[in-house]
Amino acid sequence: MLVGALGLLTAAPAASQAASGGSDSQSTVSLLRLLDRTPWVGDGFDFELSVQVLATPAGSELQMTVHDRVRSRSEFARSLTGEGLRRRLSGPAPVPVEQLDADGDGTIPLLVPLVDREGVTPVSLAPGVYPVVVELVGPDGTVLDELDTHLVRLPALDPESTAVPLSVAVVIALQAPPVDLDAGIPAPSGGPIEQVTNLTAVLAAHPDVTVNVVTGPESIAAVAAEDHDAVVALRSALGSSEVFDAPWVTLDEAAWARADDGQLTSLLARGRRALTTHLATSPSRTRLLPDEGGLAHAASMVEHGAEALVVNEADLAALDDGDFPYTLARPFDLAVSESGDDEPPDTVAALASDRDLAAIATTADDDPLLAAHQILADLAVIAADEPESARVATLVLPQVAAMSPGFLDTLLSGLEAPPAPPLPAAVPADPNADPEAPPPAPPAPIPAAAPRLVGATITEALAAVEPAGAEGGSDTEDRLLRRLTAETPNVDVTRAARLLRDAQADLASLRTVFGPADASATRIETVLATAAASSLAGEARADALASVDRVIAGRLGALHAPERQRVRLTARQGRVQLVLTNDAGDPADVMLVLRGDRLVFPDAPDGRLPVRLGGGTTRVNLQVEARSSGDAPLDIVLTSPDGRLQLGESRITVRTTAFSGVGIALMAAALAFLGLWWTRTILRERRTTRQRHPSHMRRG
Repeated sequence: MLVGALGLLTAAPAASQAASGGSDSQSTVSLLRLLDRTPWVGDGFDFELSVQVLATPAGSELQMTVHDRVRSRSEFARSLTGEGLRRRLSGPAPVPVEQLDADGDGTIPLLVPLVDREGVTPVSLAPGVYPVVVELVGPDGTVLDELDTHLVRLPALDPESTAVPLSVAVVIALQAPPVDLDAGIPAPSGGPIEQVTNLTAVLAAHPDVTVNVVTGPESIAAVAAEDHDAVVALRSALGSSEVFDAPWVTLDEAAWARADDGQLTSLLARGRRALTTHLATSPSRTRLLPDEGGLAHAASMVEHGAEALVVNEADLAALDDGDFPYTLARPFDLAVSESGDDEPPDTVAALASDRDLAAIATTADDDPLLAAHQILADLAVIAADEPESARVATLVLPQVAAMSPGFLDTLLSGLEAPPAPPLPAAVPADPNADPEAPPPAPPAPIPAAAPRLVGATITEALAAVEPAGAEGGSDTEDRLLRRLTAETPNVDVTRAARLLRDAQADLASLRTVFGPADASATRIETVLATAAASSLAGEARADALASVDRVIAGRLGALHAPERQRVRLTARQGRVQLVLTNDAGDPADVMLVLRGDRLVFPDAPDGRLPVRLGGGTTRVNLQVEARSSGDAPLDIVLTSPDGRLQLGESRITVRTTAFSGVGIALMAAALAFLGLWWTRTILRERRTTRQRHPSHMRRG
């Protein structure tokens, strides 16, 4: 049968490399790579695939073999490496590569005939998943390379059938390092624009497929700052897909909940605002628990609003194979607290990311198209386990797969509805037929194929799929309770939390000076929120906080207190003119703190005088009252309005030469006393002198 198939190879259309992602996306290690293939096969279609052969010795041959369908996931897993295959249904029939490669570019179309046509005997296949092995054989009979894929044969659509498609919740997590790390840069660059544009293109090409997206709000905000149109396009391409809730940056939420729960709450709120603003959608309360997140991390997520969790299956206690003979593709209850003897644990609805599907996805870097088709085939095996029950398979894509446009495009193509069957060939008219005879009946239409898979959001799946029962199957009353086996790492972020609190206090003081809408303050706030990211080492976080200190110091350093000066007052009360300068370029509110033990300030009885500084020079006429004459020091401290930050200081010497009324009265009294004393003294001296004059002496 394969001989007939290979005889038709020249008629099979060759797949272009551009349509399949191109050779650049493939590994050069293998000698065989998959370029394109039919994802699903229904009635009326053949199974077609295109491979590329690289650097083969002369005389090499290509052979393709179809094996009997797999019966379980464990059998499917072995078939991925060509092990444990069932009997051959067709092939092999080796054909020289030179004969197949008509264009000499190594691109070879292959075909498994499933449609009856003249001269070809089709392969008869019941619905199921069939291993297909393509081997490159050297001239000495050695297998140089092998490509293992699968043919998925779909059943015909039957209105009476109770089978339902398997919901597939694909979770695409966009991960990028934080970019908002320098308060001196007005707008960050280098955000994950390529990731966003690639995801946008793939989602736009499959508008009817819903997925689940986890993206860092800080990354989306950075892309929006650099290329707003890219975010607008992503917003449109998302359609009805679900965007998970997320904090501003990825961080150890359990550690931050212990160190500063207010900071964690603020970062979660900031993340929600950013996603809502830039993607015009309200993030769902579904959260993705990081690998090895542990109980404390899950509990923190639930405490801060998570209503459902997606958990790595590897982090969960194993299930009893007797109760669960098939892959668990149902929601369950996840314990998020310890339980006592008489007290059940707190729980949250959860779905487990399938570890085997994720393992296949990690090979997307080697051959993205092959990895995507292997996942689709594995999903078809899961669907066949319990075809009449609504279930959901959850796949959290590893980064290598999430960033591969070729992989994503192929995967989402397999979640679309099967193509409409071709029209049946018209029966040619018989020239010898009796003209009076009725015309032959038209050929029966080819039945459409029944879909096996359909894309779904986590929210849709939780609403449509009954939860798993404690002893298998589904049971809404006695739900399956699962526990996390991973322990939350004991990360200490106490010092980081304290540094952030101090910096945020300085930021609040800066805003009292330049106002809440100050551009530099907004930039600083973004950097401080980003500095909590768990991916930042101590040095990177310290550099970010140092940039905040520099910007704050630079802004406040542009405000100058009055210069030192000496002022003379000729009266008890007077005005002292203070000259302040503002080189910041924006109006500023400051506080003058006045200190002078021998001075009174009528306009600032508490010693605090608020001042609004415009651009350049601002003159303040300060009313002062001297308690006494002479020199009186006036110390002036320039601070932020809240008094936290000192901006400058100066000393002005006030000399008062005027006498007070009391002083004048005392002096007048003193002069009067002296005058009286002098007068009495002079009169007494005169009387004494007259008494001693000779004319007054008695004769003897």
